[in-house]
Amino acid sequence: MLAWPSGSVLVAGARGWFLVRVAGGAVTVDAAGDVDTGPVLAVHDFRPGTKLIRAVAGVFVAREDGGKVTVRRADGSPSGVIGAVHELPGVGMLVHAEKGWFVARPRSDGAAATPVDGPDTGWVLQMKALPGSGVLIQGRNGWFLARTKDDKVTFTSVGDVEITERVYAMDDWPTGGVLIGADKGLFLARETNGNVTIAPVGGADTGYVHVIRALPEGGTLIGSRKGWFVARETGGKLTLTPAGQFDGSRVNHMRDFGGAVLIGGESGLFVATAAPGCGGR
Repeated sequence: MLAWPSGSVLVAGARGWFLVRVAGGAVTVDAAGDVDTGPVLAVHDFRPGTKLIRAVAGVFVAREDGGKVTVRRADGSPSGVIGAVHELPGVGMLVHAEKGWFVARPRSDGAAATPVDGPDTGWVLQMKALPGSGVLIQGRNGWFLARTKDDKVTFTSVGDVEITERVYAMDDWPTGGVLIGADKGLFLARETNGNVTIAPVGGADTGYVHVIRALPEGGTLIGSRKGWFVARETGGKLTLTPAGQFDGSRVNHMRDFGGAVLIGGESGLFVATAAPGCGGR
């Protein structure tokens, strides 16, 4: 069930797609297309009144025109399993599928997907925007950066990276780059003078990192196998400071909460907040 901009709800059911809305105090259910998308894997905002749907059966577009909502396959939609989709600024959505790489571009009647030349990444495990650079890609065969120039998509290899395939968390780093939490610890991806690097963050033995979360009052909360830390950058250097040793076990939910972060885990409910006299620690 997907929230629709008009206040209604778009529903994917076993017999097709439907739009549920309230009109005159009554709930109405209208068909939104009988296309069989199979299970829905992810939904992306594509343009106002349009959503891109990544499903088992391919890439589909849900859009509203004249008060009517329809769901249909994107023209040129790649066949086979869709591994990952991510926005590529200025172009559209970058799509990785069994048959290779595609770009889904918006158009007046929905979207069209066109193939683009790309590397053999193997199955794509992660895609994340690297601010000011492009889209960082983790595939079975290594790490890559996709970017656009003159409406053309290009890919470059990031090079040797110590991370294995297990990445648990990724988030933007305030001064530029992306923090990556993996089974071998914490890493920072950055672009400097056109060169993208992914380097380990030293200063603490974290073990695998499973939580990366910006704190409302500054700093970034890091949850790891060996405890909790706050990451900050001082003088161009990223540092980790211990932030408590509670047993959060597996974290299921995190929400900003009155200047703090509310953490729901297997072993209970916790709050990450600034300690008196410790700034944002």
